[in-house]
Amino acid sequence: MVANTKPSVLILGVLDPTSAHVVRYIVETGAAGQVRVATFNPLATCRFSTPCANALARVECMQTNPNQPESLNAAFKRSQDQGPWDYVFFFGDMRPGQSEQIYRLRISEPAQAVAQKARAAGVKLLVYLSSSLFYEKNSISKPNTEDAPMKPAHAVHRAINQLEKAMNETQGLCTIGLRSAITYGPEMYGKMFVPIAVARVHQELGDPVHSLVPADAPHHMVHINDLARAFWHTAQWRSRTQNLPEKLTFNVAQPIGNDPGRVASILESIFGVKTIFHNNFIGKAMSLAATLLSFQDDLNERLLGPWSRLLAESNIEYTPVSPYIEKELLGGNKFSIDGTRITKMTEFKYKHAAVTEEEFREAIREAQQMRFWPIKDIV
Repeated sequence: MVANTKPSVLILGVLDPTSAHVVRYIVETGAAGQVRVATFNPLATCRFSTPCANALARVECMQTNPNQPESLNAAFKRSQDQGPWDYVFFFGDMRPGQSEQIYRLRISEPAQAVAQKARAAGVKLLVYLSSSLFYEKNSISKPNTEDAPMKPAHAVHRAINQLEKAMNETQGLCTIGLRSAITYGPEMYGKMFVPIAVARVHQELGDPVHSLVPADAPHHMVHINDLARAFWHTAQWRSRTQNLPEKLTFNVAQPIGNDPGRVASILESIFGVKTIFHNNFIGKAMSLAATLLSFQDDLNERLLGPWSRLLAESNIEYTPVSPYIEKELLGGNKFSIDGTRITKMTEFKYKHAAVTEEEFREAIREAQQMRFWPIKDIV
């Protein structure tokens, strides 16, 4: 019997569309010899697209709480003849709108526990998902590189900052942090799907979208398929490359910026809704906490009623897609990201250089198939 020489990978943290797409990529390419998915939330409670669900059905899945030593030990356990896991991938629960305590329990504390356990178990490499949205500045002419100062403005950013600190302070463990820009594409129902849903509601209302962000504001994104590939690509690159630092960090962001004006043009083509961009003065006024929260409440009150009616017309009782705008989306994010270090150091290539109208339409059609989007829409 020939031994399996392909790397083994343990995936820990939260099972969400991002981690599910990483599993899908690994399974569909046959890249790994063994895959174990050990996450907070059991597979039975998740709804994924058919390709992701099929991939997860082909790997070992178990529920694990990394904050509990016995549970974490069980996730790492392998037979003696197998040896330690080659790679560990960690995904914190970065959904917006949670409390400081929840982020601590689902991001920073489990990250520290996983890093320490991986080191003790002799894991070759730990790759973890981070975020590139809380750099200090947001310059059009000089996108943020990995060395730019960080300034976490929200609870989720502070937890991610602590995640990176925990990884970097765990000496004797090779780590790679992937600071993702906003992800888009099939099943990416978070930040990037909000403006899509907002545009659909304004189509229903028959009025334009008003944006407080300038049309030319720097705005880099990354397609979920590229982010999923980046996990395996960097792990394989690290394993075969000598004389590298123990700790590495890469931004993962498309080389071509997708400013709000470009996104608005795509949404206008899909929904026939124009976007009116207001000046920086109004945007700066909205940065005041009290004004920001009041604006957020008024805007969400206007959007949620029509969205609920659209869902009711299609008999949709649950969907992760919503025009609801969290406070994290109104301020404090920095979208000007330089994602070229990963291409220069590791020879990673982005297959999705910039967002396209067809990619937005594909994401909406996927949501329709999942019964997460109004069925009557022809996209």
